[in-house]
Amino acid sequence: MALSKPNEYKEVSARQSEETVYAEDINQIISNIEKIKGGQANEAPISNIKELKERVDGLTNGSTSSADKIAFNNDNANLDFSDGYDFPPIKNQLSDNYNISLVTDYYLNSLSHIDNAEEVYDLVLEKSTDKYVLKGTLIYNNNNNTSSNLIFNIISIQKKGEEKNKDIIYITNELSQFIYQYANASDNEIVIEGEEKLKYNFALVFGSPMFVIGKQDSSSFEAKEYTININIEISVNNIRNYQDFIFIQGTNDTVSFIKANNKNEKIVFQGNTKSKVGNTIFIIFNIFMLENYLDIKTDKNDSYYIEANDMITSNKNKPIKYYIRKSVIDGTELSEKYSNINMTLGYLEIKHTDDTDIEKDEILSFNLTAQKNVDVEKIEKEKNLQNAIEILNDKFNSLIILLGINNSNFEIASSILGSPILDNKVKDCSNLSLVKNADNSYSLKGNIEIYEDANTSSKMIIKTAKEIEADIKNIVPVIMTDNFIIMILVFENYLYINMQKSSETAVTNEHFDNIKLIDSKIVLFNNEIINKMSPTKVSEDFGIVYEEGKYKIKGQLIFASGESNFSFYTNSGIIDFFEDNTEYDISTNEGSLKAVYHHNNGFMCSLEFRGTAGTAYNIDWILPKQI
Repeated sequence: MALSKPNEYKEVSARQSEETVYAEDINQIISNIEKIKGGQANEAPISNIKELKERVDGLTNGSTSSADKIAFNNDNANLDFSDGYDFPPIKNQLSDNYNISLVTDYYLNSLSHIDNAEEVYDLVLEKSTDKYVLKGTLIYNNNNNTSSNLIFNIISIQKKGEEKNKDIIYITNELSQFIYQYANASDNEIVIEGEEKLKYNFALVFGSPMFVIGKQDSSSFEAKEYTININIEISVNNIRNYQDFIFIQGTNDTVSFIKANNKNEKIVFQGNTKSKVGNTIFIIFNIFMLENYLDIKTDKNDSYYIEANDMITSNKNKPIKYYIRKSVIDGTELSEKYSNINMTLGYLEIKHTDDTDIEKDEILSFNLTAQKNVDVEKIEKEKNLQNAIEILNDKFNSLIILLGINNSNFEIASSILGSPILDNKVKDCSNLSLVKNADNSYSLKGNIEIYEDANTSSKMIIKTAKEIEADIKNIVPVIMTDNFIIMILVFENYLYINMQKSSETAVTNEHFDNIKLIDSKIVLFNNEIINKMSPTKVSEDFGIVYEEGKYKIKGQLIFASGESNFSFYTNSGIIDFFEDNTEYDISTNEGSLKAVYHHNNGFMCSLEFRGTAGTAYNIDWILPKQI
């Protein structure tokens, strides 16, 4: 092809004779060549002429390149790349390597200050592909045959390339991202001669961060010396990086997690915590992250309290007020062993608006919108051919959605599960549609008309006019509106909606505005409804997840006081993970828990848990059947 002078071109002067030209700016010349051969003038310069030749040869001999390496000129296509934004990690970044220094609890008791420690052990927490590995060797001389734990106090932590940090809050902050509750050790993760079925945890106990090893049955260790070889693997999927999670703890409470979610490009902190004793203060570990979003005070003053309204609610139905503060203290306030070590504590000051304290077993639910930096900063992705293809695919899917090709209308059901429906109180559902979304979920949109004489006992059942293609396990089993409780099920590939009035208030028309009926992932419960209606609560992330090649139920289940049995609706597809009406034992650090799935012939299916009233169970249970 003939070379022509590009639009961007920098003339260079000749040196020596007029027949020899030396470039004053080789990068500009290469940029010009890139423009001529169809690339972008601002591409990274080629390091040498050999590389240039190889790239040009590749364009002419038919060799291929990955789509994300090929520049895309959007001047004429004018594609909207606005869907391609990343959520910036403006919070904590995990290190690839941590050195953890520990001493035994009995040795710490003999020290006047941690700086005087000589009998120090080191564990290394290091990233390896898709996991972190905690490894090292510890020695513990147990002189008490009634002790059920081997305890090591952590006196410092050091990230790669940084100085050692002795701030106990910082230590707890960092390590709790990796291990935040008792976990059962797998084979060879903790090797102690003569011992098996062990468990471990990082914990903040009596103001000191600890690494604790115990037996799964909580029995005592013999009085002797133990050599402990550690090789614990932690999947990156199990890490609760405080880019996403806020750790809070009440007096003598275990750690709870409040998740920072990106909701419609707003930061919202969501989750639950339970006070095991009466509290007015909860410790917030990663206070530095919160400073990006919330108004943090630096002193204690009752005038700072603000009413939470619906952003923090209580299962006691008492309105809440709160503020957040931080305090930098000298370690002497905790113990002389930590004198001259600064520690930064975060506090959630919280009470009822009538100035009464948070009660024992009171559950607080958070839906707290950030006060500043509310709009999530957008970072535009690099525009290349890969991005262009992705945007075109999204636009094609949007067109499919716009045309309604995968949508379905509804009709009044005459029978369900082989039984006729008598006196169906649905008058008209022709203006109601099941709409497929871009993420392959389905939503309910439109209006339904009900006969005026419908009451709370009336049957109101509709079905899709055509078969649907969706995984039954993704169905949201129950939803609620102001007027109706709605059960969803699939029978013979048709989706049925069973509506029940929640009160005797006269309703003849109900509008549905994009209510999700089928998710793009497996759905166990509708957690939002549980936490709204039931005295027993679940964490926002409670559900079925897929980790390390296994399906499991994971999250927190908090039994209300006086309630030891909890059952809620789920979908019929969950039968793939259970035997029907079979009781299963779930091992947790909080004690034994039992689960039973009731299929009920595919109608009003439920999953039942049986435990101890008032107990918050942290569940990480591999499901009995895998698919």
